[in-house]
Amino acid sequence: MSIALLIGSGCLAALLWFAAPAIVNRTRQARLMRALRLAGAHDGLIPILIPVCDRPQYLERVLSALALVDGIEQTLVIFSQDGDDARVSKLIADWKSVHSQSYAIRHARPYWPLHKLMPRLGLKCEFLINANIHSLLTLAFDRMGSEWAIVLEDDLVPGPDFLRFFQSVHNQIFRDPQYDATVLAASGWSNWDFSLPAAAVRQDESLLYAVKRAPFVCWSWAIDRKRWHLLKSYWWTYFMPWDGLVQQTRSRLGMYCLVPVISRVLNIGMVGINFGENPERPAQHWQTQSVVDAAWHVRMNPRRRLEIDPHATDELVYSSK
Repeated sequence: MSIALLIGSGCLAALLWFAAPAIVNRTRQARLMRALRLAGAHDGLIPILIPVCDRPQYLERVLSALALVDGIEQTLVIFSQDGDDARVSKLIADWKSVHSQSYAIRHARPYWPLHKLMPRLGLKCEFLINANIHSLLTLAFDRMGSEWAIVLEDDLVPGPDFLRFFQSVHNQIFRDPQYDATVLAASGWSNWDFSLPAAAVRQDESLLYAVKRAPFVCWSWAIDRKRWHLLKSYWWTYFMPWDGLVQQTRSRLGMYCLVPVISRVLNIGMVGINFGENPERPAQHWQTQSVVDAAWHVRMNPRRRLEIDPHATDELVYSSK
């Protein structure tokens, strides 16, 4: 009897350990949904989902640029904070005090205390960011019923027409049934325009409307509700790198993603789960410098049609050149 009781108690403890964070997150999401309904804030808007943790030095720069994005006041910004970094909390609070259609939720970490043990064993702790992004997408599509959502991590500086670009992709491509079986997601970053001067874009503004087929690029990306329901059926684990999981799903389904020729974001992240300060790797390795000259100063007309390169490519868009 005592052994059975011990086994039962152990199973109950394991169940609670596994399920408790999900229950906490659903409770917090329910509170957020009540606030959204009271404000009527999410009706017909494209939410920008921002997972944050402990990089205030990057987040501050990202929010400064986000405030200058065309149309930012006509959309919804939702932060999901992993951890309790006081500087990050203050940046979010300061942003919300100025931008009324912004909300924040505290994300409950799964599998405590593995996030402390794994680094000590020399293992990457991928499941925290994986779970946070999955939770945000679940909130946007399964609870809010959003038609479309953008994921913007806290080290990706958006350009002024960042939102206009994704709106154009949504309206012109993701709403077109002919792409239902071929396009999985769209990204705002690429290095196709590497070293492309602003003068070239001013002379040929069609570059702003050019998009290419490519593998999944995780540095700012968007997906719609229909494709999310397809993707989440393959999102079966938090322990696999989330971007690798999306890439694997894309490949398995025989689909591709779309990337712009002119990047709409600048990657400033050199410290994080997949990076460390490396003096041998210059920041330009991961940044697309021309976005500062091009997309920052030459903005697209959202009424103009996008042009998709008919030739697919298997080249990793984020590879070094």
